[in-house]
Amino acid sequence: MTLSKIKPQKQLKIDKTEYQDVADCIRSDQVPASHIVEYFGDKMFYKWYKKKYLNDISWFKPSIDFKSNGTNKRPIRRTTR
Repeated sequence: MTLSKIKPQKQLKIDKTEYQDVADCIRSDQVPASHIVEYFGDKMFYKWYKKKYLNDISWFKPSIDFKSNGTNKRPIRRTTR
């Protein structure tokens, strides 16, 4: 089950001055999933958190290289070691 499918049991409103503190706790696994759902029930906090942490995919390295490999256009699978 994903967090987006869980509905918050209570509506929380997080003060903007606490956004970074709450985000740090979420990112360091100090907050259980049920509480994260409640925090993300605050749409402004979720929008801030998503913009700051969830839109950056520079860490993602796919195992498939989608560059052309010469004559055909099929992806080249890289081996991981």
